[in-house]
This record gives sequence, structure tokens and C-alpha cells, in this order.
Amino acid sequence: MDTVCKNLEKELTCAICLQLFEEPLELPCMHNFCQECICRAWDDNVGAKRCPECNRTYNREPFVAENLKLANIVQRFKDLEAPMPLVASGCAVCGKQVRKVCLHCAEGCCAAHVQMHIDQAGHLLVNAEDMQSWTCLQHGNYKLYHCDEENTVVCQQCYLARCVPSHGQAVCDVEVRRNGMRQAFMEQQGKIEERMLAIRETLTIAEANKWQTEKSFRTIRETVELRYRKMQELLMWDMDRTLQKLDAAHSRFCAESSAQILRLSKTEEDTMELLSSVQMALQKTEDVNFMKDTASFREWLNRSESNISRESPLLSQANFEPRHFLVEVSKNLQNLLEGRNGETVSGPERMAKGLLRIV
Repeated sequence: MDTVCKNLEKELTCAICLQLFEEPLELPCMHNFCQECICRAWDDNVGAKRCPECNRTYNREPFVAENLKLANIVQRFKDLEAPMPLVASGCAVCGKQVRKVCLHCAEGCCAAHVQMHIDQAGHLLVNAEDMQSWTCLQHGNYKLYHCDEENTVVCQQCYLARCVPSHGQAVCDVEVRRNGMRQAFMEQQGKIEERMLAIRETLTIAEANKWQTEKSFRTIRETVELRYRKMQELLMWDMDRTLQKLDAAHSRFCAESSAQILRLSKTEEDTMELLSSVQMALQKTEDVNFMKDTASFREWLNRSESNISRESPLLSQANFEPRHFLVEVSKNLQNLLEGRNGETVSGPERMAKGLLRIV
């Protein structure tokens, strides 16, 4: 890019004064010179008029015309040549050591007068030690624009020469883009906090359901044990078998409930970690330096948006009815005591099948 600018400057330089054209005039030979330069050159030469560049001779004074298009090009080129920014040597208010420098007005301020400068609209403050990173090494201008395509800050000349031709719509003022990204992070933080509340409510319900169901299991176990003790001599082997079935169902429920709570806890941990990352990113946005490389911040935004868009884990309910179980046990006991169908072994088998069907 620097080579292109130098070549362009060479084309816009007068061959007489070796400076950029001032009010350029075009000769019939298509060469251009500053109006003052060509007039002075011809006034000094009493003889025939010659072109200082190609040495073409004109027997009579040639017709020259003002080259307005070339003059406009020169002016555009001059507009790109912004002066080198001056680094403030002292606070603009009290002259003390500079802590912050404004990129818009190139004024410095000490720690005591930072807020005074912040209160002024349209000012962009950076740390004095970061001035080099905020100055374009190629053009020497402050980087006051942010390019979304390159995910970094650029100066005005880079913006006009490199960004505008390829992706001009993706470039805007640094402070505008910074405020937009801060707003996006704050919205994501709010959404994640809402999700955290929903997950915690679901987790509380799951823990309460587990406690209540385990209480029901304990109660029914005591009831079953009491009924079987009344007929212990007759049904001891059947009682052990039934309790084993019940304990197995209890174990399955505990395993499923524990797995469900573990999944919810893991989701909570992941969400808390994401919230911490977003909060850390939001805190970093307090310092405008993060605008120099926004790729990681966009990745955080995408991760948080992906996490929020996922549905919250559903809470499954244990399908267990203590009353139905007790009714089935009573029927089986009655069948055993009454000796229906003449099969004393079929009762426990039917009860085991009933237990599996209910649980």
C-alpha cells in the first residue's frame, strides 16, 4: 500500500518544482505543470517555448488549459495525507504526567482529569503507553475506525484505501462499534442469568421429588415388611424375594434420579462457566483495547447464543404408585392364604410380575 501511494504521489508531482501540482495546466503534448512553474519557466526563456519534460518546441505560445480533473485528484490525495498525530507531553488541564490520551483531539490528561475528558461527548481515551498500538505504522494516523471483516481497528487512510473498496459497509467508528458490542454482551448476560434461574428452579424441583419419592419408598418398605412378618413362617422366602424386587426398583429410581440431577448440575456448571466468561468479556470491554482483536469476543457471543438457544433439560417424573403396589401385594397374599388354584408357588411369581409391571 505504501508503494502504491508513493507511485501515485510521483504521478501527481510537477516536474519543475518537484511538489504536488498547484493549479495544474495541460500543454498540447499532454504534460502538466503548475501554473506558476510553467509561466516562470517560459518567462525566463525568451526564445521558443518548450515543454520542460519532453522538450517539444512551440513556435508560437501554445494554448494551455487548466486541468480540473487532475486538480481534483491532487486535492483528494492531499486529504489522505493527514498530519502525523502529536503525542501529548502533559495534561491539557494541569500539565502533569499523561495517563490517558484522546485519539480525537490528541490531548492528554492526568489521572485526576480523566473523568472531565470522559464527560465530553465524542472523545475516545486510551492509555498513554498504548499510543503506539493505536497509531498506524504505515500512515502515522490514529486508528479511529473498526473493520468487522478484519476484526481490528484501522486509520482513516487504511479505511479509505483498503476497506472501502472491498467491504466499506463493515467499517464504522470505533466508539460506535464498541458500544454495540457492549450492548450485545449485556443482553447475553441477562439471558444467561434468566436461564440460570430456570435451571436452579428445575434442580430444586428434582431434588424435592427425589426426597418425596424416597420417603414413599421407605414408607412402603416398612408396610410390606410388617405384612410379611405376620405370615413369616408361611411366606418367609416370598418376603425376601419381594423385598429384593422392591430394592431393585428403588435402586433404579435412585440411579435415574441421581443421573438426572448430575446432568442438571453439569448444565448449571457449564452455564455458570459461560456466564463467568461473558462477564469477564464484558469487563474487558471497559478497556477499548479489546477492539483491536474482537474474534475471541465474537466467539464468546456465539457460544452464549448457542447455549441459550438450547432447550433446558426436562425433568422426568418417576412412575410409581405406592397404593397400587400395596393393593397388588394384598391380592397376592390373599391368594396365597386362600390357596387359589391350588398353587402355593404361583402367588409370589404373580406378585413379582405385578411389581415389575407397576415399577
